[in-house]
Amino acid sequence: MMYSKKKSLLLILLVFFFAFWEGCQSSDLPETLKKFSTTDWRNCSTKDHKIDGLFGKDWESVEFIAGRFGYIYIDFNCRTQTLYLLNDWVHRNDAPIGQNCYNLFYVNCGRSGLMEIKVHANQTISILLNGKELDPKVMKAKGASGFSSSPNMKEKHAIFEMKFSFAKPLSDNYCRMMLKDPGPTFPNCSDPKKSLTTEPNTIHFKTKPGKFSATKSIGRPLVAGISSFKATKGSTFSIFGLSLGEFAGKVQLGPHQAKILSWEPDEVKIKLPETTGRFQVLLTTSDGKYDRLDKFIEITEPTPPCTPNCKDKDCGKDGCGGTCGQCKSPKTCNDGVCKAPCTPNCKNKQCGEDGCGGTCGTCPKTHICEVGQCELKCKPDCEGKKCGADGCGGYCGHCDVGQYCSEGICKKG
Repeated sequence: MMYSKKKSLLLILLVFFFAFWEGCQSSDLPETLKKFSTTDWRNCSTKDHKIDGLFGKDWESVEFIAGRFGYIYIDFNCRTQTLYLLNDWVHRNDAPIGQNCYNLFYVNCGRSGLMEIKVHANQTISILLNGKELDPKVMKAKGASGFSSSPNMKEKHAIFEMKFSFAKPLSDNYCRMMLKDPGPTFPNCSDPKKSLTTEPNTIHFKTKPGKFSATKSIGRPLVAGISSFKATKGSTFSIFGLSLGEFAGKVQLGPHQAKILSWEPDEVKIKLPETTGRFQVLLTTSDGKYDRLDKFIEITEPTPPCTPNCKDKDCGKDGCGGTCGQCKSPKTCNDGVCKAPCTPNCKNKQCGEDGCGGTCGTCPKTHICEVGQCELKCKPDCEGKKCGADGCGGYCGHCDVGQYCSEGICKKG
């Protein structure tokens, strides 16, 4: 009986906790905007949003996602494959953010890996793709921040805005987005990384022809992304996260336990097992939290080493992606040999070589090229003949009526 009462009390506490949590998530929504707090499939946008860090009229008709610290607006142009995002961060309204601050977005789409996008207070944007710097121009990316009002709060507050385009169509694809904002604890962001406040919700973005969907899930996965969905056995591999802890946990790839090379709160480096195949990644932190990727990674054999071949070559390709050398101007590379520039010479020539590897022309089928001139293949021979064959398929002449041709001479019949 005592156990039954404890169990009932525990259930009541759990129900109260989740009701309280949901209340924290949405109870502060303005009544006029509550209809937009859930999302479904929407028609793709046909407009381009101006990225200036302000809440313009172009955002008023866009549905938002209510987060713990603000309102997140997402729009997508299917024609240009451009994703637009506005973070109306009403949590920060005490003063404009410092110039060292930035809004951090983790974006993981399909098999492209993890993008780490920073929208800086100085109106710039920076992108890391799988830990490597990427020129924003490649993705036509732009970011801006501002300190102004919006329909969600009349008082001035922080607003972040960005856009970027996908190189390939995202039809029937899926993205997962997580973000961190500059918190009120360090208003000047003297240490930008420490000043970040984590949004506890994850945004799920999907597309299909002509439509897109943006929804949220309460709670955040541990793993934000991985360095690649394809790697060679025994190689170094990175797993990116948000709060992986200070102490090393463990990483499983199917039945294999990976060797931990380094463990940081936002990145774990492992050595992949000496085997091939498709495996699912399971990461477990030192305090028992875990996250399993919903996609498999493929481990393959390493590519055989390539031996450059520059035998008898001064220049050109070496067969392994490199070169055998460069020619000094004005020489150019021709079949692995540096050669001086050549001026074709076709003066008084109808055919034959031009002296630079080209030709001055070609002769008809009935002619041959001799000393730059087109000559008949067969020269008619009619010397001492008034009739009969010329030896080249023609005739030297014809006899009159009543005569016949005999050895090139016309005789009376």
